[in-house]
Amino acid sequence: MPLMAQTFLLDNSQPGWNRVLASLGYVAGDSPYAITSQASPAEVEAGRILLLTGHSTAARSWGVEAAEEAIEVRQARDRVNPNLPIVWEQALSLPQAKLGAEWQLCTWERWHRAPLVAFRRVGKGAVVWVATPIGQQGYERYPFLP
Repeated sequence: MPLMAQTFLLDNSQPGWNRVLASLGYVAGDSPYAITSQASPAEVEAGRILLLTGHSTAARSWGVEAAEEAIEVRQARDRVNPNLPIVWEQALSLPQAKLGAEWQLCTWERWHRAPLVAFRRVGKGAVVWVATPIGQQGYERYPFLP
């Protein structure tokens, strides 16, 4: 049986994801794709990985809520190496996210421990949420993303 590359299908609003996914061996392509920026709950349940950014309608539908309080994010920590400081070149003011217990926190703001990257498993698939766009190169804010 021939090996088939895992593919992804994303909108063009976040070019950094193309670099991150390519570094993991994924290729841009048509269906059947494994990673996407738009998928139904049934598609995720069946094995797709859905990438969400910010406090969008789609993110709210998966249980990401925005608190009224905004925080300034300049430094982050990541569960891969929580002692390594991650300092963003430019600070951003973001609404603090509220996540349910089904979410696993990956990256957080240093001082308030506000979620910045989280994922949740759904059936055979998963939903990955990032608070901000990941950047043009794919590593500007979240160097441990892959």
